[in-house]
Amino acid sequence: MSKKLIVLDLDGTTLRDDLTISSHTKKTLEKARMAGHEVMIATGRPYRISRLYYEELELTTPIVNFNGAVFHHPRLTTFADGYHHAIDLQVVRELLDFASDFPLDNIAAEVQDNVFLKERNNSVPETFHLGTENIVFGNI
Repeated sequence: MSKKLIVLDLDGTTLRDDLTISSHTKKTLEKARMAGHEVMIATGRPYRISRLYYEELELTTPIVNFNGAVFHHPRLTTFADGYHHAIDLQVVRELLDFASDFPLDNIAAEVQDNVFLKERNNSVPETFHLGTENIVFGNI
């Protein structure tokens, strides 16, 4: 049997509705790893949140976050800074200008593990705050 790379999304696939990983899934992934296959996560979530699942599964592979905008290896310091591709600041400003025409409850942005929220209110789900102490409120 040839070695395979098994890449997991989190939301709607690996995670159950209660945002946990079933023991059956954990056992199945562990069997795959013991058989010589590699398991990694690729998700739209930021690393600060997906790290919990990465550690729970005891992974040793790279991880992809923000739908491919960030790629790094949590266990290898020699991996340097990984890959991070941010949106051009001018594009962000144009989007914010455009968004001002709509009745939005809030605007949120993340840069690596820093979270920026336009307003301090209840419009942002609690899970958005997980894993960070770096939340900035005010003008984005």
